[in-house]
Amino acid sequence: MSASDEMTTAQAVRSMLLLMPRLVGRAKRLPIPAALRGLGYGYLEKGDFEHASEYLRRAAEGDSKDPRVHYYVALLMNRSSGFRSGDERARMRKELETSIALNPDFADAYSMLAFVQINSGENDSALQSARKAVSLNLRNEIYQYNLAQICIGAGKLDEAAALLKHLGGSSNPEVVSRANWSLEALEQLKKAVQQSASSVANGAAPVKRFSADHPAEPQFQGEEATRSEVVPGIVQATTGAVKFLKGKVAKVDCSTAPAAIMAIVSGAKTWTMHVRDSNHVIVIGAEKFSCEWTNQRVAINYREKSDGDGEVVSVELQ
Repeated sequence: MSASDEMTTAQAVRSMLLLMPRLVGRAKRLPIPAALRGLGYGYLEKGDFEHASEYLRRAAEGDSKDPRVHYYVALLMNRSSGFRSGDERARMRKELETSIALNPDFADAYSMLAFVQINSGENDSALQSARKAVSLNLRNEIYQYNLAQICIGAGKLDEAAALLKHLGGSSNPEVVSRANWSLEALEQLKKAVQQSASSVANGAAPVKRFSADHPAEPQFQGEEATRSEVVPGIVQATTGAVKFLKGKVAKVDCSTAPAAIMAIVSGAKTWTMHVRDSNHVIVIGAEKFSCEWTNQRVAINYREKSDGDGEVVSVELQ
């Protein structure tokens, strides 16, 4: 290389200065992972799942060891699909367990993992995770409320009642209101569980069920169907464990009042939820059950009758 081909210091500096605007522009187009994570969470809170997914994916590619990125990915899956799909629960579990492995003190991840576990039938593990979240932040009342919900799902009704009574003394009016509603509903739930168990123990009398046009709806002794197209049949009262579902009400069919059938959309799945008596079903967040609900977010405690089909224990408006 000749001397004439060599770049002088002044020329090198001048060339670098000319390149700087391009380098700065490229840097602006490639935000750091923490900024990407923040953008992803912002879109998640707005309900823009497509953009949230894009930014969280890019954040994970930039820093796969960020526990919050993995938690937000799990939160995104929950918001968009719910807990009902086994495949989605497995993916959520993986993200949350990764988040916890990266930060063993991440209470949010434990709290959400508890809901994944309770919806997978892992009651003991769910209780352990929910209690861990509370232990990591004893002053956080959301974790305590979540633990109460997990206790209800696991059948630990007395423990749930104790937690809700404690939350009833909170300085936060919203927490007090929600705890009192839940406690009132829990007391009714306990009575319903006892009555259901008593009815089964005493041997329920044969009851009637709806024809193919109306999915089977259990009725206790003394209740009669109100439509002419019913056909005789024996239907046992549902006595399985109480489960939990979040979703949106697509429609409510009250054509067989006082019974009702709710179509609940949770993720990509639509559930058929049966209400034996809409006049007496436990409702939280409203004065009474409504046949006009549509596009209403709800949380439902239910007993599963078959895949995609359940019997409502209580309904909470979100």
